[in-house]
Amino acid sequence: MDNKELSQCDGMGLFGWMFIVLFALKLGGVMPVTAWSWWWITMPLWAPFLAVLIFLVIAFLWFFTLGVIQDKDK
Repeated sequence: MDNKELSQCDGMGLFGWMFIVLFALKLGGVMPVTAWSWWWITMPLWAPFLAVLIFLVIAFLWFFTLGVIQDKDK
């Protein structure tokens, strides 16, 4: 197998399919999903990016505070 074949990704993935299902249920008028806000319907599209952003901010703050604490000790 070639490295190019290993790095190729086909398909939408879990979050893409979740969005398609929620979108279809919302437009189809399925009762519990119909009452949901469009923010919840589109959440599978933006939530992974938000989770990564939150993780990076927490990691930055963690390393920044550790650096400040270690610099005070010197």
